[in-house]
Amino acid sequence: MEILEIVAENSLGKSVLAHHTGLKSGLLKIGKSAKARESSPEEKERISAIVELCFEYKRETDPEERQNILRTLEEIVRNEPIELPTQSIEEWDDKLASEDGGYRKLRKRDEKEVETFLKKYFSLKAKAGF
Repeated sequence: MEILEIVAENSLGKSVLAHHTGLKSGLLKIGKSAKARESSPEEKERISAIVELCFEYKRETDPEERQNILRTLEEIVRNEPIELPTQSIEEWDDKLASEDGGYRKLRKRDEKEVETFLKKYFSLKAKAGF
């Protein structure tokens, strides 16, 4: 068992690590490569970030934030280059809404909430004489 896997298992828990097989295999790969050669400063920083996030997961009580930490850990372990978007936020939002039904539903709900708020706001503003 590699050191990173031990830290992750202790901090995240065996069941969480078992459900995130990509994370577990990535940690093993990083641990083995760190032993095999001299680590670059970037690789040392990456390993340090993984350990810090594992400990942060253990301290965190909010389930949603714990999911964010797991997602971040998986991204760091994959170590894939980040591709900068070429589209505007509006284009990205529209594309995501067209592809993801759950997102589309939440977006419509948010639009209705904003519309309701604005109606109430302007009504109160008019009543106050502004």
